[in-house]
Amino acid sequence: MCGIAGFFSESGLSHNQFLISASDNLRHRGPDDEGFILLNREGVFTECFGADSANPGMLPMARPIADFSGDFQAGMLHRRLSILVTDANGHQPMADISRKVWISFNGEIYNYLEIKKELQLLGCVFQTRTDTEVLLQAWIHWGENCLSKLDGMFAFSVLDLERQLFFLATDHAGIKPIYYRQTPEGFFYASEIKVLSSIFPPVSPSRKEVCRFLSNGQSDETEKTMFEGIYRLTAGHCLSIPLSSKSCKPKIQQWNEWNLNNSVESNPEDFQQKRSSEIRDIFQETLRLRLQADVPLGICLSGGLDSSAIAGFCAAADKRLGNQEKRKAFMAVLPSGSPGDELPFARKMATASGFELFTTSPDPGNFIESLPDLIRTLDEPPPGMNAFSQYSVFKLVSENGVKVSLDGQGADEIFAGYPRHLEAGLLEQLLHGGYGSGLQAHFSRMMVNLFRGFLPGDSSVSLLRYLKPEYAVFRKDVLREAASFDKPPNQGINQTLLYDFKSGILPFLLKAADRNSMRWSVESRMPFADSKKLVQHLFSIPGNAKIREGRSKVLLRDAASELVPNEILSRRDKVGFAAPNNLWLSHLLRSDYVRSLPECPDYFDQSAFEKYSAMFLQNPEKQDASILWRLIAFRVWHSIFF
Repeated sequence: MCGIAGFFSESGLSHNQFLISASDNLRHRGPDDEGFILLNREGVFTECFGADSANPGMLPMARPIADFSGDFQAGMLHRRLSILVTDANGHQPMADISRKVWISFNGEIYNYLEIKKELQLLGCVFQTRTDTEVLLQAWIHWGENCLSKLDGMFAFSVLDLERQLFFLATDHAGIKPIYYRQTPEGFFYASEIKVLSSIFPPVSPSRKEVCRFLSNGQSDETEKTMFEGIYRLTAGHCLSIPLSSKSCKPKIQQWNEWNLNNSVESNPEDFQQKRSSEIRDIFQETLRLRLQADVPLGICLSGGLDSSAIAGFCAAADKRLGNQEKRKAFMAVLPSGSPGDELPFARKMATASGFELFTTSPDPGNFIESLPDLIRTLDEPPPGMNAFSQYSVFKLVSENGVKVSLDGQGADEIFAGYPRHLEAGLLEQLLHGGYGSGLQAHFSRMMVNLFRGFLPGDSSVSLLRYLKPEYAVFRKDVLREAASFDKPPNQGINQTLLYDFKSGILPFLLKAADRNSMRWSVESRMPFADSKKLVQHLFSIPGNAKIREGRSKVLLRDAASELVPNEILSRRDKVGFAAPNNLWLSHLLRSDYVRSLPECPDYFDQSAFEKYSAMFLQNPEKQDASILWRLIAFRVWHSIFF
């Protein structure tokens, strides 16, 4: 896992200072090594090294990056976190033997040994054991068609003099990030937004995206970010610029599409056993490949179904492979007596899997002290305080010497784990003349959501303020702008799942897992999301087969039934990375730190904020903590970046 950055320019300016700044800003993503290349106007590459380069002696022609000035057409930075092949042979950017094709790669290609064998049959000879070299040779032989062969999570850039092309790509789920920005000086890209926000000219907040976040807690749903002019290369997309380009204008294409089964089965129970067996086989192979690492590997274990299923399959894979190492599991725990405490479930699962469980319980002081670093880490404000629980867990992972973790993000979006998936199931049944008694409890909420979707902006704002008066902390025009966005489609289960996977909450969850893990130089692997084969298989199954009598994720429960204790399999509550929201927010509202933040009058009403803050402190249970939190998180973000 790594950090990448680079530029493509026709301005005639030197951008080595951009690469140096990017390296400093991305050091946490790759403290083990750094490398640079620069391409001049004559088509000659020069390798450079920096203060953190692991073995500059292996680069006999390289020069210090700080020594350079001049006219460069393109450049690359690579920050390396060594996971596979931890010696200097994994140095990047990496070139082929002709030194005409260079790659900078962030991620893991889990099936790289299979692809390597295919390339060897084509006559390819490899110099290293890395998946990076396999990806480089795959690009040389197949170009962008290589993307369809990859099983893994990735973001990579290529400078190819043979094809006269500059190329970027992200994986099918968008787990590994690429952001880009175009300025009068050229095209710039990086693994994190903060690298691009410091480029001249200054950036400003994107009002539309900010309004959407403040009103609905939505972010990362499209290519737009909360920074005006900085964009995200979304999941399953690639970007290219011909080296002959004068405008540096990129061409963006979608390389991955999902095939969706929108049918409704009359008797899905007839196929349940067969489907659960198929999912079990696919997931066993998925976990086997994701246990490849030359460094210690652990698991984030919450006590919920998703992470427990990973723990169970991981333990079974270790047993088959003869691995005797006792793995470590990590979780954040709530204060004693808190509702939603999952520690007993996590302990039970850790015992069943033979894992050693480590816990952390961040207090309000930790939360307030770390809040600026959390939001700088994420680049954008998070919709909930549980992002700090995740941040704290990955800090614990790093402190215990583990460099790779397995995590459960993505299961809800393919197995149907959210209440709205039950609502979609109800709608699907109604449209096909059926009615499931197990879904009756979701009918009222579904009708309210449908009704709001048809309301014009002002009426929607009035209803929002009626349902939750604390929305008065935001200016009406903020809520009005947010109401103008297109609403998610009210469709069947699989269509709702696909929306959530591509444009709903999952893109933020993947971003948070990437940033919070990499903040502590830990690689987070997410087998539910990063296995293209598993995701496509689940999308090929009719949606109503994923819900049974009001129970979500029945296919995952069945597939994991022999590996996870029944107390966890039968759970219906959903917690995730839990946080004591009311406790943390109460301390935050009383702190001098909040009073020092900018007021941002273009977005909120200070007097209303003080009023509803006082009401929250008096009776937290009668307020929606997330509304006040989003406003504070936005102000922290604004103070850091603007």
